[in-house]
Amino acid sequence: MQDAIPLKKSRFRLRNLLLAFILLAITAGAGTGTYLLVRGGDESVRVIIGVEITYPAGWSEVPLTEADTNAGLLLKVEREKPEASFLARTVIATLATDFDINLLAEETVAALNAEVDNFTLLGDSVSPVGAFDSVLISYQQKGEGTSAPDYQVFMAIVPTPNQTFYLTVRAEKKDFRGIEDEGQAIINAFATNVSASLQ
Repeated sequence: MQDAIPLKKSRFRLRNLLLAFILLAITAGAGTGTYLLVRGGDESVRVIIGVEITYPAGWSEVPLTEADTNAGLLLKVEREKPEASFLARTVIATLATDFDINLLAEETVAALNAEVDNFTLLGDSVSPVGAFDSVLISYQQKGEGTSAPDYQVFMAIVPTPNQTFYLTVRAEKKDFRGIEDEGQAIINAFATNVSASLQ
């Protein structure tokens, strides 16, 4: 099964993010997650680098490769019959003081439209996911050729002060309704874990 369609990093980054994390990183554990304390100047901020959540029956975690980790993946979960995947990716950067979540929604839809072949937007909104205001995007990707399957994707983009999470659930279009609630449960569990780890 293919992972979610990768986007060019330069198109997918948030505007006006301050990439100011330097100097010291100390690894620590936080109950159900792992985080780094990153020092920049006189302040230390908590950055999540790992999560532990429970999944609905039939889903299992896929070990991350070094390439996955280098690409910002925190978690990969898959299921069979029907096949579906959940990916959690992060970008570590401080949100600008004038950050606009509605602009993030517009820019992400534009980037997906430009980068994903056969992209059809089903809907986008700004809504809460757990304790966080988030961008929610649903889209379809039509398969190329007569035997290639069509896919449906639900994405939640969860900005926090020092990093942004990109949570993606993907399955064949014909199977998506059957796994949609499970995918949403995984996204909600992830957001709850992040909230607890950042306190």
